[in-house]
Order: sequence, then structure tokens, then C-alpha cells
Amino acid sequence: MVVVVVVVVVFCCFCLLLLLLLLHRENLRVQECSCDGGDWQVYEDSVELQLLFMKQRDELCRHGEVLLTPALDFTVEQLTSKIDDQRREQHDDDDDRKRHATSAATGIKPASAQVRSPV
Repeated sequence: MVVVVVVVVVFCCFCLLLLLLLLHRENLRVQECSCDGGDWQVYEDSVELQLLFMKQRDELCRHGEVLLTPALDFTVEQLTSKIDDQRREQHDDDDDRKRHATSAATGIKPASAQVRSPV
């Protein structure tokens, strides 16, 4: 019984590492592309799958009672926090791009680019 639990936990840890790598790769792709495209749905799906695997890992390991692994150091709360930070950054980047595109179209320079004459 213990061997089966260890094998299942090792397999889940392997899947978790694989998903972390995919999430990181997907994160880099999302930062490069606009959030309006279909790639954003792939990113959201990978986040949901990652959360599912983390909850499954925590249940199988009983939060470190059955098996203590470094994978348990990365919690659902940390992942959620990082994703929220990335969404805020993406939103800020999109706002900056829109402002830049609007100012380029109207010919108005952003305040940081305007030169002020000394009084």
C-alpha cells in the first residue's frame, strides 16, 4: 500500500513539474502576445489544470504527513498571487500600449516625452 502511494505521489510530482514548465513557457508566450487572442484561453486552461494538480498533490501527500516533498513548498495561494500579479502587469502593459497608440494617432506626446521650456 505504501509503495503504491509513493508511486502515485512521485508521478503527481513529475506531472506537477511538467505543468510548471508548461505554465512558465505559456507565461512567456502570453507576455509576448495580446490577451485578446486564443492563446489567452490556453493560458487560463493551463492555470486551471495546474491548480487541479496542486490540490490533488496536497490531498495525496496529506499536506506533508504522508510524503514530504519540495513540491509542497509551492502552494495554491502562491500560484494565485503570482497569476494575479501577472494579470495586473498584463493589464498595465495593455493600457500603456493603448495610450501610446492613441497618442501616436493623435500626434500628442505623452507627458513624459514632452519637453518643457524653462520659465
